[in-house]
Amino acid sequence: MASTCQQIIDRAFAKSAAARPNTQTAPQQLIDRVGQCLRECFQVLSRENINLVGVVATVPFNGTGWTRPADCMRVILVQAALGTIASPTIPVGTEIIVVPFDDLLISSGVPCVTELGQAFIPTGQAIDPSGGTITLTYARAPVLPVLASDLIDPFFPTMFDDFLQYDLAAYLAVQDKRTEDEQTFLGMKSGVLGQITDWAKEQTYSLVARFPITAPPLSVVKEGRTEG
Repeated sequence: MASTCQQIIDRAFAKSAAARPNTQTAPQQLIDRVGQCLRECFQVLSRENINLVGVVATVPFNGTGWTRPADCMRVILVQAALGTIASPTIPVGTEIIVVPFDDLLISSGVPCVTELGQAFIPTGQAIDPSGGTITLTYARAPVLPVLASDLIDPFFPTMFDDFLQYDLAAYLAVQDKRTEDEQTFLGMKSGVLGQITDWAKEQTYSLVARFPITAPPLSVVKEGRTEG
């Protein structure tokens, strides 16, 4: 079961005998710090194995296009929904090709959209979707805790709670000017982040695929890789 934000805070204080719970930052700041660290972790998860934090949503047409949901970090797939308006009709579940804004004709002849201003818009073809809803599969941002009693987002792997605890312990050390503690806890946090990265990369070994699985990050500079 997921930990509560209060449990993370209590365990962060317990990391050092020098921590001073009675003289520290207001609790809301500690809750906010846990949320910041969750965002950091979800960025890594969505980069290393995007499906781990993937969700599916139906997105309505806003008059000019389909706006990304507020919690969307990275888009995985755009598909036609039951309510998609297009002529001819696009079968439900059909992938709608997303093309670059500076090369709108790369997939001419099939329904397409392009992306501008964090929204998907038609490319100008008569066969493009023109209204209604589309189905968007995307990597979502974490649900941030608001109260100390709130549970940590269920997509965060509970086995790595130390990642949140060490981050908060380092934050508390900064408040107390405990430099040695700060460096120690940041080093431990970095070690757990490495474990999270390895965990995200190496998931289901029984996966059957017709083609090599290309996983983000997609550039060589950012350790892009093709898994076969």
